[in-house]
Amino acid sequence: MRFVLIILCFVFASFLTVAQPVCTLPAQTPATAITICGNGTYARSPSANCYNGAFFLPGCTNENTSYGDIHPTYYKFTCKRAGTFGFTIAAWKPEDDMNWQLFDITGRNPNDIFTNGSLTVAANWSGTPGPTGASPQGSILIQCRTLAGPVNPANTFSRMPEIKENHTYLLLVSNLSGAGSFALTVGGDSADISGDIATPLKAEAAACNNQQIMLVLSKPVKCSSITATGTEFSLQPNNASVNTVLMNNCNTSGETDSILLRFSQPLSDGTYTLRIGNGVDGNTIEDNCGNLIPVNTDIKFTIAPFPIIDSVVITTCRPSAIKLLISKQTLCSSIAPDGSDFLITGPAQVAISAVNTICNNGTANEIELRFQNPLLTEGIYTIQLKNGNDGTTFIDQCNNAAPSGLLKNFTIKGAVTANFTFTIAKGCIADTLKFVHPGNYGVNQWNWSFSNNARSTLQQPEITFTQSGSQKAILYVNNGQCSATAEESFTLDEKLKADFELPPTACSNQPITIADKSKGAFSYSWNFGNGNSSMQPNPPAQTFITSVDKAFPVLLTVQKNECIASTTKSIIIKASCMLQLPNAFTPNADGLNDLFGPQNNSGAAMKHFRVFNRYGQTVFEGSVNKLLWDGTYKGIEQAPGSYLWTMEYMDPSSMKTISQRGTVQLIR
Repeated sequence: MRFVLIILCFVFASFLTVAQPVCTLPAQTPATAITICGNGTYARSPSANCYNGAFFLPGCTNENTSYGDIHPTYYKFTCKRAGTFGFTIAAWKPEDDMNWQLFDITGRNPNDIFTNGSLTVAANWSGTPGPTGASPQGSILIQCRTLAGPVNPANTFSRMPEIKENHTYLLLVSNLSGAGSFALTVGGDSADISGDIATPLKAEAAACNNQQIMLVLSKPVKCSSITATGTEFSLQPNNASVNTVLMNNCNTSGETDSILLRFSQPLSDGTYTLRIGNGVDGNTIEDNCGNLIPVNTDIKFTIAPFPIIDSVVITTCRPSAIKLLISKQTLCSSIAPDGSDFLITGPAQVAISAVNTICNNGTANEIELRFQNPLLTEGIYTIQLKNGNDGTTFIDQCNNAAPSGLLKNFTIKGAVTANFTFTIAKGCIADTLKFVHPGNYGVNQWNWSFSNNARSTLQQPEITFTQSGSQKAILYVNNGQCSATAEESFTLDEKLKADFELPPTACSNQPITIADKSKGAFSYSWNFGNGNSSMQPNPPAQTFITSVDKAFPVLLTVQKNECIASTTKSIIIKASCMLQLPNAFTPNADGLNDLFGPQNNSGAAMKHFRVFNRYGQTVFEGSVNKLLWDGTYKGIEQAPGSYLWTMEYMDPSSMKTISQRGTVQLIR
């Protein structure tokens, strides 16, 4: 085993030493990853043969074996609702060795995957060709590299990883066999990675003369969907118009989450509404998932002679920090690092422990306030600006100080519960269940999933179940800050179903057994179409007598309480079941006429079937388990020619013994 591992490491290390060009095309670097916008199939055409770098896979060869992104394709997505993440990767060529690795890059540079081994969430580097991915069939999260082979091949599917709400993930797909086509199919899991439509988060002055504003969006949009003169934008009051859009902040994927708008003249102090509509290109703005921002989407902003707190962002339950969005770029040097620029009052005492800012060229428009203790008490809180220990409030890049005493309110919401109730309205063929969540604690988002694959976003959905037995309902709720999940199991009674089995054909006067396959039935009523009926679940054998071939309908009606179900099936009854034999056969193993014997043995009780050669020697004698002759005698092929056969059996229609004889031609 040690020898195999040494060979494996040597082979892969040799592969990496072969000169590979650096990846430059979109989707082949972490920074240009393709955005996954929900469940579905994402087809990938052949890409360039290239390589970016190596990384370590936790738990594999003590992290001393280097893994690299050979012929890579990168995908990225953000988890909207926590749960399991399932997917399948299938190459166009079945022999291709597809591998993958999933990273959590929340708040990180995507290229950190090459230097930080702790970002790995799950992976599968099995050397076995064929489809790979994460599914219920997987047993481990991380499958180390293995050699391909028929003996104990490694499972190409890993266990579905648990992904976290609001976390951003990077999925590497590597084809060690070459840069061939493949398809990534996402689904079969409980997490929600569907992409919301981009929405404006804020607009703020971006120049001291108030002739430019920066529009910040909730997610990246395609730069190509924005016209250079900003025809998608209009302003109210209409005392200026957008005449230029600066696109110098588009990334290598041609996307941006902020747009710099320049107006025809400076804006005076006041409150404005920026509206997004259709531009001269006939559409609004398209996000990175192909969704168009709705027409008449508005965002308000304020032009003031000094910086103000535009809004307060709270993304977690019982927060230990909040983020302040400032209306103008603010000098980082003017923000007191101990938080003494701010005083917070409300239902509970709040002590600021520190301030965190992300500065760019010495300015920032976001300020994070960190608390000594999490805010546990819900209610309305007020932030008041005051002169800090540095003797002033914060100052914008135009040297305007925010006025002391300025107020801004924010709300802390309480923890939520997802506990719900349900009622069952039983039906004959389906049950209707009504699920109710009380909607307390400010819950405004509901995501239901059920074991019958139904989903709902209603507060009180009604779901129809045709299934019986053990079932499950899962609810995820959110109030904008706090979330919770609850799960309930329940058992549904077996649904009433009428069903039975009988042979498709039979002989006249032949006893036929009819087997009940019904479900949930308490009482039975049979009508066999032959003048007989029965109330037994498994009725006595039936005979059908006819002088001509005829179809007899068999009707079964079952009942359970007030529910009734029925079904009808027909059986073809043949007037005569005399056995028929062909006059020639060709035992040449081509699958056609290779065997000789009775062709329509419908209930006949065989007494004997024999075949003789021209010398009267018995070359075949049939039995219950073998009624067909293959043209051999004691394993030796018999010569072509004419052979005599005799047969005697009981005809189930007349209950008489029938004797038949004839000849057959063996042809080779």
